[in-house]
Amino acid sequence: MKFMRLPIVALLLPLIVITLCSCGNKKLVTCREVIASLTESEVGLPAGKVYDMRADEGNDEHLAASLLCALYGNGGKPTAADSWVDCAIFLSATEHPCEFAVFLCDSRDSAIDTARALSMRLDTVRLTKKAPQYCQMLESARVTIIKNYVVLIISSDAENALKTAKKQIG
Repeated sequence: MKFMRLPIVALLLPLIVITLCSCGNKKLVTCREVIASLTESEVGLPAGKVYDMRADEGNDEHLAASLLCALYGNGGKPTAADSWVDCAIFLSATEHPCEFAVFLCDSRDSAIDTARALSMRLDTVRLTKKAPQYCQMLESARVTIIKNYVVLIISSDAENALKTAKKQIG
């Protein structure tokens, strides 16, 4: 009887291990998916454009290194750029300051460095968009780290946008 239990346990053990491992391997959401959720939930979204690091180079939505440098590196390559696994941004095509950026970093340390770069971008937007109708929007804007994702939110409802990002990222 003991000999019969051993083969059954030997067959079941790999199934149990596979099942347990698959629970921990949740697929990472792409930055583009997070941007899509943010733009869909934004009330009064201005005309704008989504740029995606994963888009092919010839694609109109390709996020070029030169744009990343201009927005987040003061013209040079941002220090954390080599640690970016994925990135997508939404930029308003008008004077409206609505803007979203989502970066997936390879470590918590690089997420912190990326948050600094996005905070500098937020400071720049706050300095250049001084129209009174945008004051509240810019005051509530934020840069947040969620797991290894860094999110820049300039939204008409930053709290709702943050909830949307957290829900999407998981």
